[in-house]
Amino acid sequence: MYSKLFIYGFMNTKKIATYAGILAILVVAAILLNLNNKNTVIPGIISHQSSSSISSTSSIYTTSSTPTTIPKSYSFCVPKTPTTVPLYNGNFSTGTYLGWNATGKAFGNAPLNLTYMNAQHNYYGAPWSGYNSTYVASTYQGFVSGQGNLTSAPFLVTEPYLNFKIISPQNNGAYLEILSGNTVFEKVHFDTFNASLTPNYFTTYWNGSMNLYPLLCQNASVRIVSEIQSSTSSRYLYISAGNFYLSPSPVQTQGIVQNTTLANSG
Repeated sequence: MYSKLFIYGFMNTKKIATYAGILAILVVAAILLNLNNKNTVIPGIISHQSSSSISSTSSIYTTSSTPTTIPKSYSFCVPKTPTTVPLYNGNFSTGTYLGWNATGKAFGNAPLNLTYMNAQHNYYGAPWSGYNSTYVASTYQGFVSGQGNLTSAPFLVTEPYLNFKIISPQNNGAYLEILSGNTVFEKVHFDTFNASLTPNYFTTYWNGSMNLYPLLCQNASVRIVSEIQSSTSSRYLYISAGNFYLSPSPVQTQGIVQNTTLANSG
């Protein structure tokens, strides 16, 4: 009798162990399937407006308190920990346009040396300020002998925003573009000649940002454009930009965006 009970108990224990093993396999399979379909979450991504024209009286970016989900297909190039990445010669620290392609005459043969210009009192009203280094791309003064543009070398978009420093007039002929190949993805006109920001608006650099989110894991370029022909009346209408870097969040001075046009936005 005891031997029968032992055999019966042994058989039940064996069945339970078998069922437990099957259940464990199913649980592991479910977990692996879920991980395979799960998106990569990058904390700190910033939401943005995508209208074709955005008023300069309000900030074009708002911080999202909830992390935005980035599709898994981006995980091969977007770092798990958001970081800032400077563009190659993005602050023109070489004192040259190395890594940039200049066309036309507007930007001259070399970046503007702000330290030298301040020492020579070569500015309108007040010394140059608000910039993080010495050299900057500029059409200021002698450089504005004609129209032209300055285009960066292609870079891999590993963060959703391009941040930089800028001085720019409210003018249809001065703006920044983001290029995807040879196609203009985004165009932004800035207006930093705004006396409500500072009385030294001619020589104060402000923070600008451009949205790169749809171009993640693709190559892009930034282009500074000047279509303003030099003349006595246009000598103040210069555009100047530098300190370019990729960032997980925008750093935008409120009120300087005149309008933004995105590809396929009409």
